[in-house]
Amino acid sequence: MKSLVEKYSDFVDELKFSRRYFLSDSSKDFLSSLKELAEKNPFSLKQGDVLYRARKNDYKEHKPSFEPRSAKEMKPIPNMKAEGRANPYNITMMYLASSEETAIAEVRPDVGFPVTVGEFKDVKGLRLVDFVSLRPSYAAYFRHPDVDDDVYLWLALSNDYSRPLFKEEQQINYLQTQVIAEYFKDQGFDGLIYQSQFKAQKASSKGEDIAKNFVIFDVNAVEHVRSEVWKIREQSVLVAKHA
Repeated sequence: MKSLVEKYSDFVDELKFSRRYFLSDSSKDFLSSLKELAEKNPFSLKQGDVLYRARKNDYKEHKPSFEPRSAKEMKPIPNMKAEGRANPYNITMMYLASSEETAIAEVRPDVGFPVTVGEFKDVKGLRLVDFVSLRPSYAAYFRHPDVDDDVYLWLALSNDYSRPLFKEEQQINYLQTQVIAEYFKDQGFDGLIYQSQFKAQKASSKGEDIAKNFVIFDVNAVEHVRSEVWKIREQSVLVAKHA
């Protein structure tokens, strides 16, 4: 009998090489098992809880503007003819972060360049699939090789939502994360949480232990509160030799 990770691998292969719009019964069964896992530990935001979104500022008269973007500009652009980790091509979803610094890092601004950070509040109480809290630490993962099968699956899913991709890799490697996001949307969840690859911090703090990104399926489920202009003071890069 195949493990859940093996079933996930078969699901990914089907999307990439076999069928995409009318899934096999085995893929449908796999998605049902995902729902069961997600419902064991759903994450809920409360009305009024705050998340953040950043956008680089525009140039005005050949210089970057330090005026904050409008509330309308801080929402995703409809029909933008693009795709992301969770949203299929030209379908709009709201990408947010757990902190201002993580939101800023995700848009990759240059040092000193102005970035508008918008604060958004939950207006309905959102029920989310959390790929962060269910993800085991790597220490626990390697210390306990007999952990449950579903833990290995959640680790594989977490990695796929979190890992950075080159632009030329995105179209094919976003397929599984987009289909899974749309499946959870169809099953009544309001969005997803996954770990950011950036470790950013304010000048006055040490930053978050785990930086989180949020995908909200309905862009109107959060409401703009205010916006402020920030900028990068300095950047650091951690490197290691490729094994």
